[in-house]
Amino acid sequence: MGSRENTKTGRDKEKGAIFDARTANGRDMSHFGSLAQSALRSIETTFEKRAANALLSNRGGLLPTLDETPKADAGDWELVTWLVVLDPKS
Repeated sequence: MGSRENTKTGRDKEKGAIFDARTANGRDMSHFGSLAQSALRSIETTFEKRAANALLSNRGGLLPTLDETPKADAGDWELVTWLVVLDPKS
């Protein structure tokens, strides 16, 4: 049995090859971009729902300012890191 490091490196190379094949060596990230955009839209929608509930729940409720409101397409987001989970069957 090989060391953990060698086993891990072998698996990582295999997964990297699968990812590279699916993304044309990282040139076509459209699938992953659309997943990130969906996540940002979900954040935006959830924030809006919570803001509306806060406004309606009591007399002291306030709407957040535009600057305080996250927007999926406003360029307010920066990708710091990413993780790709691949289905080995597809």
